Amino acid sequence: GKIRCAILDQRTREEQLAMNVQQYHAGETVEAAIDFIHGDRVESVTATFAHTDDRDAKLRLSGAPDEEATTEGAGYIYYRVVLSGDATADNKLGTYRCEAIEAEYTGVLKVPFEGVPDVGIELIEADIPPPEIVSDWEWGSGQQ
Repeated sequence: GKIRCAILDQRTREEQLAMNVQQYHAGETVEAAIDFIHGDRVESVTATFAHTDDRDAKLRLSGAPDEEATTEGAGYIYYRVVLSGDATADNKLGTYRCEAIEAEYTGVLKVPFEGVPDVGIELIEADIPPPEIVSDWEWGSGQQ
């Protein structure tokens, strides 16, 4: 099998340990859940992750929140949202750090969440063993 060798300078490794990083391979669905409180009805939530070496390379996770509980008289509602997105072969390998979370309302209004969690996604190469032929090669006769 192929051995994945990751050589990172000490500072980068320490930063990764400080940050809550989850590993995924291309082809997998990246999923995370958060709870939040808000006074208005939120249609959807999107978290944007930027590659640590290339800020233009992004991964976006989104989802529609479910109302968990209403606090009587407090003026806000507890929500839970499961954010998901697909990691594809087009995504650059490496570490992505959360740079923004936005709530979207009816129409096009987007409001950023207060504070961004120190979380990251590490996309690593899928360690897939090569397929192996287990039969003789059989040519077709070429006749219809």
